[in-house]
Amino acid sequence: VFLRSGDYSALADYYARLVEKRPDEIALRLRLGQALSKAGRINDAETALRETVAKAPEDVQTRLSLIDVFKAAGKPDQAAEQFEQLVKLDPENPDYLIQLGNTWLDVASIDRDARREKAAAAWQKLAMARKDDPVVIAQVADLMRRIERDEDAMQLYRQAIDLAPDQPQYREYLGEYLHRLKRTDEAMAVWAEIAAPPRDDRDNLIRLAEVLNTFEQPERALETFLKAADLDLTFAHRLRLAELLSRAERYDE
Repeated sequence: VFLRSGDYSALADYYARLVEKRPDEIALRLRLGQALSKAGRINDAETALRETVAKAPEDVQTRLSLIDVFKAAGKPDQAAEQFEQLVKLDPENPDYLIQLGNTWLDVASIDRDARREKAAAAWQKLAMARKDDPVVIAQVADLMRRIERDEDAMQLYRQAIDLAPDQPQYREYLGEYLHRLKRTDEAMAVWAEIAAPPRDDRDNLIRLAEVLNTFEQPERALETFLKAADLDLTFAHRLRLAELLSRAERYDE
């Protein structure tokens, strides 16, 4: 009934009365804090959720709700402290570590370099915890790029490549980053490895050709696609090759 009328403040008051009767019921206290937050009573929500955390320090949902309140109140430093506690409870949880780093970046009370250092430390913990997972390693590399930790990012991309040498996307990511940094020759060398023997099958050659075409290397792209044409192309591949040949004004071919 309260929700149908949109009266979150009345709902919070209702939960407050129940909490007085059953003060040890954590789920009820959590609902009180959430209702207060939705009603815009942020200070009251913070008080209620702090009390709940004190009673149940290992309750994850309560800490997450308190983090939401801190963010709404413009207190990212306190939100980061709560994420630190969640990381202690679950040290390898990727969501907590990623959000911890993101939250530190929002803390305006410390300078940018210090914020980035704290974010990088959180993300490096994730890379160490999932050191055998190329997907996570590449994700951490992307995060490092955001804070201009170039060498860290490239090292992580190379780690992902080593973990999954037959998956072309990681070489593609590293090459794209090198290209963005104006290190074109290095980017070309990394991309070439996508279809280097023994990975020089049709699909990898075509993927390499499309990468080269995307980064304005049409001649190299066409040369690579023609190598793939010596293999068994699909109808769609032949249409794409015809398009590239047409752009190169090689109409007879």
